[in-house]
Amino acid sequence: MSSLVVGGGNDCATPDALPALDVNGELFVAFDTAAATQQATQGQNSGCGAIGRDVWFAWTAPARAGIATIDACATTTPTALDTVIAVYAGTACPLATAAITCNDNTCGSRSRVSFGFTAGQQFLIQLGQPGNTPTGGQGTLHLTICQRNRAGCGSLLVYPEWNNSPGEKTLYTITHAVADTTVHMQNVIVEVVYVRKSTCGENNFTLTLTPYDTISHITNLQNPNVDTGFIYAFAKNCTIAALDNTCPIVFNSLIGMETLIDGIQTFDYSINAISFRGLGAELSLNDDGIRPGIRELDDSKEYEGAPNQILIPRFLGQDDAPPAAATNNINSDIILLSLSTPGPITLAISVNSTNGTSFVCQSDSKTFSCWDKRPLRDLSAFTLNSSLVGFTNNDLKGFPPTVPPPPTPTIRTGWISLDATTPDVAFYAVLVEKAGAGTPQAAADLPFEQCSQGDGRLRPIQ
Repeated sequence: MSSLVVGGGNDCATPDALPALDVNGELFVAFDTAAATQQATQGQNSGCGAIGRDVWFAWTAPARAGIATIDACATTTPTALDTVIAVYAGTACPLATAAITCNDNTCGSRSRVSFGFTAGQQFLIQLGQPGNTPTGGQGTLHLTICQRNRAGCGSLLVYPEWNNSPGEKTLYTITHAVADTTVHMQNVIVEVVYVRKSTCGENNFTLTLTPYDTISHITNLQNPNVDTGFIYAFAKNCTIAALDNTCPIVFNSLIGMETLIDGIQTFDYSINAISFRGLGAELSLNDDGIRPGIRELDDSKEYEGAPNQILIPRFLGQDDAPPAAATNNINSDIILLSLSTPGPITLAISVNSTNGTSFVCQSDSKTFSCWDKRPLRDLSAFTLNSSLVGFTNNDLKGFPPTVPPPPTPTIRTGWISLDATTPDVAFYAVLVEKAGAGTPQAAADLPFEQCSQGDGRLRPIQ
């Protein structure tokens, strides 16, 4: 953490330059507004009003576009320090109403803002107190960006579901894509780990892939346990002196996908594996030694961070259970994965929609252990079409048809955000949309992600 002393940063003409982001796309700097002042021409902001005792920072975005989030939500001195953050495009002292975003109270009396940026774009950041606050205080400014690409080659792959229930099976594939011919033209050993829902235990298998190789397995032939859960697979090399018996390495050349099979030959749905890049030099041992035996999914230079929030951009209004007389035959599932712990994880759930003039956010929470797949309607009653019809006009245009056969109720839509409230965990979620009578059609895709968990970790070694 670098400490910034109020001096030149007390004026927008001489802001303090923020340091470079770390490998996980974050930075932390100390701020102190106790000696700061407010110039007559600065700090008047149309969104948040006057900002007093303000300090200024300059930030240059990285070489790829993304979304930045800045907050002062950590503990401050005094504890009740009231902060305001405003962000301006460019490097010149801004006009009074030029803020692209500002915020006063998001995390208690403290502030958080998010904004999009282009490659190399420059910004001024103003942090202060509202109005003519008589005293200032100290705290931490936190900036993080979201640029992850779960569809890229990685060193760790996560498959959201395997199902060996009677009549069910899963086909999963791992491919050695040789992402870099200068380092990846060699065999790689991959540890495949089945995580079981029933006990949260694991079954491990080892595969060896040659360059450009692809290996596929039917899960009930490789692992005869009649169970469900998720799979993760990681590159390893135990000829290197390792700090634990898993020997994970950086080998960002793995890609994968899976297909769920319902019955003998009926495909249920397919989805790509969730990819996590190893951080550090290719082929090196992927363990920083800070917490031996803990495979980090945060900012510790092992694997890139797991998301802080999961965003599902659309869901279709679900049928009631039991279904009403008029039904749309929409009964989707939500898959929840605990990447960190077999113990319980609590998720904060926001189900969102709008009627064109106002916005509604229905909050809920759910707790699960290890892995879970449940009807989407169990996540929140607001996912029911009957609930959405009473509020939103976000209907699915032209589906189902409103000509004979007799019209069915209009299908309304919404979107979902999920955030873990349990500390020090990493999680993931996937929506499997299902529609149709009899044997429904199913489809799934990876969700969007918001920023990074502060201290996520992969499951303990077993």
